[in-house]
Amino acid sequence: MLNVALRIASVGCAITAIAATATGCGSASKVGPSASKRAHDGPLVYEISTEPQRPATATQLAERLPDGTTRRLPRLPGGARQPAWSPDRTRIAFVRGLANAAYEINRVLTGRQLPRARTEIDTADAAGRDVRRLVSDCPATPGCLFDALPAWAPDGRISFLRFYGPVHSVRQPYEHQQYASRVELLTIPASGGRPATIRRWDADLQPWDGAPRWSPDGRHIVVALGSFAHPNKHSMLATALFVLDAAGGAARRITPWDLGAGYPDWSPDGGRIAFAAQPRPTSSYRISQLDLFTVNSDGSQLRRVTTTDAYESAPAWGPN
Repeated sequence: MLNVALRIASVGCAITAIAATATGCGSASKVGPSASKRAHDGPLVYEISTEPQRPATATQLAERLPDGTTRRLPRLPGGARQPAWSPDRTRIAFVRGLANAAYEINRVLTGRQLPRARTEIDTADAAGRDVRRLVSDCPATPGCLFDALPAWAPDGRISFLRFYGPVHSVRQPYEHQQYASRVELLTIPASGGRPATIRRWDADLQPWDGAPRWSPDGRHIVVALGSFAHPNKHSMLATALFVLDAAGGAARRITPWDLGAGYPDWSPDGGRIAFAAQPRPTSSYRISQLDLFTVNSDGSQLRRVTTTDAYESAPAWGPN
């Protein structure tokens, strides 16, 4: 898992891409929510590491303001990772207890490695203050490895992923992947309470490459799922986008396995989904190029948006 924003690039008029070096279930910070005009004028919240080569150094949060200036939010013991704006942009959900994000860049070559951490899901106001603990029961839950990747539902609930051990490994001469025994998608009211499970995945098919994202109407969730049963030209593991019924019902795959899709985001009208994918391999550092695509929420009209030599990831729709 890692999430280090390196640069911001505009693609056309509608989609912003945060170029990040990422692996596993990490996600890049996004401007949001796209359905509100305030998203156009609001700050970008992201992670920052002051000592990127030291794994024990906690990653903190910072904001880039509309005038181009930046500010660091107050430092938090245990650090802060994977920030996500609330729909009304008054609060930020984030993870505490995960390792240094920048340090993880150095681990990309050795493959996806799941952490074992005492994590919790917290929220804070837009200035990084008024910190409230939301979920902290992972260390006391049998088998729980860590909680990660919070996302806000339109109705104000917060979803997150919970990873369970033991950790399994798959090795090939130039590739090493780790995966959890089980992953759960849970939700909890922003005011607190008992988490409720929406979905469970077992070892072979489980979330990968980005946070699950809620549709603007709150009826569906898009998630990238990875499987070792569908190896492609890039990797022994393939990923595809699935759209889930948020009420816990059926799921349908909307992208081909061999495309390697991840990091999805809904358009403001809920009709299309932007995502990053690996259409072509590269020999450089054994990391495939990432380009941006869009697809209708029913899987039709798959379109490539960018074709560059860059590593483009975590697209986010603007309000237009």
